[in-house]
Amino acid sequence: MPCRVRTLFTIVTAVAIASCCGCQVDARVTVTAERSGSGTVNVRAVLDREAAGQLGDTATAFRFDDLRAAGWQIDAPVTSPGGVSLNASKRFESPSELPGVLDEVGGRGGVFRGWALHVDDGFASTSYAINGTVHLTGGLEQFSDADVATALDGLPLGRTPEELATALGPKRDRVKLTVVAALPGSVETESLFTIGDGTASDRVISADTEFTDGAPVRWMILAGACLFVAAALVVVPRRRRT
Repeated sequence: MPCRVRTLFTIVTAVAIASCCGCQVDARVTVTAERSGSGTVNVRAVLDREAAGQLGDTATAFRFDDLRAAGWQIDAPVTSPGGVSLNASKRFESPSELPGVLDEVGGRGGVFRGWALHVDDGFASTSYAINGTVHLTGGLEQFSDADVATALDGLPLGRTPEELATALGPKRDRVKLTVVAALPGSVETESLFTIGDGTASDRVISADTEFTDGAPVRWMILAGACLFVAAALVVVPRRRRT
């Protein structure tokens, strides 16, 4: 089910912009890899107090059935004095599943392009590497789709480009996206993007780490010692007979 989480973020963004010019939306996408090669993609959207005040009852303001049907775990909206936060997460069981999960967040061939998680098991070490590109067009319309546009009177975000520019006001940093890639061993990289400011971006995200396993080395030393002892047991008796 592509675009489900992207649709959630689009609706949140549209509500914030339509509600008041001063609203702030912060989205965070975190890819966390585990030593087994599996992991989790987490999407978190935070609306400030002004935007949250326009939502009314947050328990009924959003529908999450399609997200759950697509395998996402949805936390109940959390309301605080600072605003409201929404959180969704989905596991991937192998590196090959990661690109598909990110397609559900940013659309196929959309925001997250060419992402890959590599796990290389060597003789005495295991290396991990993650890399991919965050592609942004510079406009908020990138986060919409046909279903959202239909629900918003044919407009990607429920506003004409002119109305959208007016709603954003002189400051074009109302909507921000943080992308985090986290590998085993607390190795992570984090990048912050401003969405809708007219600046296109193709930024590469990458991180790598390596774990050394001393067990094979210890076994080699032990095996070498055993061979030495065995050889000694064979050679010494021969010398005595000689």
